[in-house]
Formats: sequence, C-alpha cells, structure tokens
Amino acid sequence: MGLIRRSLAKSISFLPYNYVKWKFRRLSGHVDKFEHRVFSKCMQIIAGSRFASDFSLNSGMSLNDFRRNMPILKYQDIAPYIDLVKNGEQSGLVGPTSDVLFFAMTSGTTNKPKYIPVTRAGIHALRDTWFDWGCALYYQQPQLVGALIANIVSDREQFLTHARTPCGDLSGLISSCQPWYVKKKYLIPEVVNKISDQQKKYFMILRVLMMQRRLEFISTATPATLMALARWGDLWKEDLIRSIHDGSLGKLFFWDKQEQRLLSSLVSEKNIKRAKELELLAEATNTLLPNQYWPNSKVIAAWSGGEFSHYRAPISKMYGPNISFRDIGLAASEGIFTVPLEGETDQG
Repeated sequence: MGLIRRSLAKSISFLPYNYVKWKFRRLSGHVDKFEHRVFSKCMQIIAGSRFASDFSLNSGMSLNDFRRNMPILKYQDIAPYIDLVKNGEQSGLVGPTSDVLFFAMTSGTTNKPKYIPVTRAGIHALRDTWFDWGCALYYQQPQLVGALIANIVSDREQFLTHARTPCGDLSGLISSCQPWYVKKKYLIPEVVNKISDQQKKYFMILRVLMMQRRLEFISTATPATLMALARWGDLWKEDLIRSIHDGSLGKLFFWDKQEQRLLSSLVSEKNIKRAKELELLAEATNTLLPNQYWPNSKVIAAWSGGEFSHYRAPISKMYGPNISFRDIGLAASEGIFTVPLEGETDQG
C-alpha cells in the first residue's frame, strides 16, 4: 500500500476513531448514568406487553424496583411469550411502540435451539457496536480501507415463523446491516450462506475466495472455521482448480437444479490463468494452503478468547506468519458484550 493511500486512509478514519474513543471514555466515566438510560429504553420497549403486565413492569419504574419485581428466569419461563410473538402476537413480549423483526437462533448445544427476539432498537445497537469496532480497526490498520473482505457468516434467514418473521444466525444479520460501502467489498455473496450442506458451503466459499491473488481481510466468528477452510481447500485442491479452470461447480458434489440455478452466475466465468497458478503452487509442495495462494499480509478477525491459544500456531502455519489477529469481541446469539478496540487482545 502506497504511502499516500495509507495517509489518506488514516485521515478518513481519524475523526470516527477519535469519536469512538471519546464515547467510550464518557461511558466509562458515567457508568451509573448510562446503565439507567439503557434500562429505561428497555422498559419502554416492553411497556404495554403481556410480559410486562404479568411481572408488574412499567416504563417509569426504577432499576431497584425492577430487581425486586423480576425473578431470575430460565428460557423456558420466557418461551410462552416468545411463542406468542412467533405466532404474530407482538404484544406478548413488546409494547405497541416496538416490534420484533428477527429471531436469532442459538446453536442448540445444550438443548433445542432457542429463539432470541431482536427488536428494531436491537438492530440499531448491533449496527452501532460494529461501527465502533470497525472505526478502531480501520484507523489502526489503514491498509484495509478499500480492501476486499472475506466475511464468513451463516444464513440470516433459515426459515420464517408463522408470522413471517425471519429466523437465523445473528452473524448473518449483523453482516446484512452494515453500510453499503462496507457490503460492496464483501467477496462472498449472500446466496452462498443459503447452502445448508456444510461441505458444499465450504467448497463454494473456497471457490470464490481462491480466485483472489491477494486477500487482506478475513472475518469469521470462530477460528475453527479458518482451520476447516484451510484443510478442505488442501483436500479438495484438484477439484477446486478444475472448477476454476472450467468455470463450473466441479464434480466433487451433486448439485441439484435449484443450487445450480442460484450458483451458476458465481462460477460460470472460466479463469484458466488463475487455475494454472494454483496448479503450480500445489505441484511445488503437494499441498495447497492459504499461505501459498494468499502470500501477502493479512488481518484475521475472529473470536480469540478462551481456547484460542490452541488455534493460533496452526492458523499462523496455514495462513502465513505475516498475519495479525483482531478479536471480534465476546458475542453470542443473545448479544454482543465486549468491543475490542485494539489488536492482538481479547480485552474489550
């Protein structure tokens, strides 16, 4: 990246980044004030709902009153109210001035997947949170301004409730809420997220991304996805190279007519030159890993807390030593709880 372009990128991101720093300093200096403000907004959202009525909650109550009135509940205690919203009765959970626009689905590791209601205010909060995260990232990594993004997410609309409310993955929803100037840099079309078969989805992600000679920014929820992509890419290298050469979906998987129709525009263009480059790389070492087909410096954004230390060495080996890690924060279907503003740390 040229010095002029880097300086320009730094200048563009200077004001947003410093606004974010100022906002966080202000928040940290007045925690009680902002806690009560957020609580008041939450009470306004549920005011007038059956849920609020059953627990004697109202928009004018204090936080201490709420703590006295509201017992600690399990998901099963709230499920009946969520079921009302799923069937079209928004008043079961939110008041007349709000609405549930989306249900984030949990992974179901402990039981059946849970439905986490997301309101319009929740979507705005998610968008603002990722704006803050992005401002810090692009200021500290100005080479990423204008760079293409490999944003690996899951389907935000896996199915609809009886009331036609979308249900799906929160990462897909967050991705779709980004500003147009961010989304236009996404390499992976949303149609790829619709592929239900995990191996087919990985194949198409690799098929799209391996067309790039440089990839500077990769974003995904878990580092395990990065490991899987690298391993599948090596295992399927011959089929991937052949599909790039032929402009096809390849012969590794059976693609039904609907899948062919949806994906044909992504693969119809042949790229014999790129296929030859990949073939030579694979022949040289008998492997085909990201550090070979993307030898440039890269920023990898993923969750880096908890057991991430076990992933760091193998990811560095597969993707190259010239990578830097950016934690996406402590996030789950229930919400986002930390916003890291620095690289190489999971603190936020």
